[in-house]
Amino acid sequence: MVNYARKKKVSVRSLSYTLEKQRDLFNQTTVWPKIPKGPLILIADAFIHQVQHQWHTTHLVLVRSIKGEKAIVLPPYFATGREGIVNWFTALDQVPLEVRKRVKALVSDGHRGIVNYAKSYGWVRQRCVFHLIAAMQGRRSRRKYSLHRDEGELIYRLTRSILEETNPIKFFKLLSELEALGWQTKSNQLRRIVSGFVKSVDDYRSWLTYPELNLPDTSNSAESIIGIFERFHARSRGFKTVESLGQWVVAILKYRREIFCRPKQKKEQENQPN
Repeated sequence: MVNYARKKKVSVRSLSYTLEKQRDLFNQTTVWPKIPKGPLILIADAFIHQVQHQWHTTHLVLVRSIKGEKAIVLPPYFATGREGIVNWFTALDQVPLEVRKRVKALVSDGHRGIVNYAKSYGWVRQRCVFHLIAAMQGRRSRRKYSLHRDEGELIYRLTRSILEETNPIKFFKLLSELEALGWQTKSNQLRRIVSGFVKSVDDYRSWLTYPELNLPDTSNSAESIIGIFERFHARSRGFKTVESLGQWVVAILKYRREIFCRPKQKKEQENQPN
């Protein structure tokens, strides 16, 4: 902003004031996108920021038609502190009841608040594969000079195979191998991650079990939206007030409106040769 202010030959304070006025006008005159008709899926994620030495969490929910490829953004829910079960229940309750009645599945990480909410409505749960792999690789990296590279490679290969195996006998054999590896690893955190994955493995394979729902296997569409805001946050060097944070979040979400959220099956078909 400093360089832009110099280019325009105005003070940073004057430029900031002008941008805030334009932001407020945009928020007041721009409506949220219309929710698609028919059966729906939700994609949920959250991101946190520190303002005035206190943590604040933005709970983000996207909605996509089962037959569609783009998810639209719903109004976010802001809460003081970090993610919590109560806050996620409140955030998802904010989705209109008429919309919740049409939801068939929810895609997210494994936060208990989201998982328990989906269970209470009987929704199919698709847990994010990206978050799972990242957590595993955080403990046993596959990088060239990693101390535990061989173990990292084996865990990654087994996990990927488990996620996509359609033969029941091969599936349970692979799952048993990974479970045994989890018992043997010297990393307590990795042991917990593997144990949790084995216990909830069905939630990671919902895209495969329910092909009629056209589910993605990650919540990357929400992550992409969050990434846009994170880059803006870095350029703006933070926010002075919680109100300013909220207004900029709303402005960016209203401006972005929608994002691609392709089904896992469709991605694989597109990568196959003709």
